[in-house]
Amino acid sequence: MTPPMNAKLQALLDRQEQIANQIRAEKAKEQKRERKLETRRKVLVGALMLDMMEKDPEMRADILRRLESFLVRPMDRELFDLETDAGGNGVDEKAHAETNPVQVAGAA
Repeated sequence: MTPPMNAKLQALLDRQEQIANQIRAEKAKEQKRERKLETRRKVLVGALMLDMMEKDPEMRADILRRLESFLVRPMDRELFDLETDAGGNGVDEKAHAETNPVQVAGAA
């Protein structure tokens, strides 16, 4: 049978656990804040791109051409009136991943 811990050691271990919990909570807050900032950046860039598409037909054609090869999910392609196959599917995801190795964070 192990002898009981002295009170001071137990208090220190309890405090260590409290601090670890506080660290986890602060890290979670920071990650949430960063996700919000990233979402805001994406919304603002998207608004700029939509504005550019409205004002410049050549820009619109260029962006739609890029979206054609970038968007995979049917629901995303429908937002821009891009074709899906007869079954309502988008482009082949494996082929998309091979030709578009950069993925948007959080996209799945």
